[in-house]
Order: sequence, then structure tokens, then C-alpha cells
Amino acid sequence: MRGEEQGGGVLMRFLLYAVAMVLLAHAGGAEAGELKEEWAELRKEIEGTKK
Repeated sequence: MRGEEQGGGVLMRFLLYAVAMVLLAHAGGAEAGELKEEWAELRKEIEGTKK
């Protein structure tokens, strides 16, 4: 049960980052570079929870 709650939190963060990526892709600039770094970290975290 506890794992499901944490997995849901990771999924929500994933969706929020995905939306932010789309918005910043249109905006461009240095912020997009920072978000790409955070996105890479988030992907590692998500892949870690799948194992």
C-alpha cells in the first residue's frame, strides 16, 4: 500500500515535469536547460522505482 502512494507521487511529478517541458520548449532559453537536467534526474528516479 505504501509503495502505491509513493508511486502515485512520482507519477504526478512526472506529469508536472512533462507539462513544464512542453511549456518551456515553446519559451526556450536557459530555463529549458535547467529543466532538462531536472528531467534527467526525475527519469532516473522513476526508473529506480520500477525495479
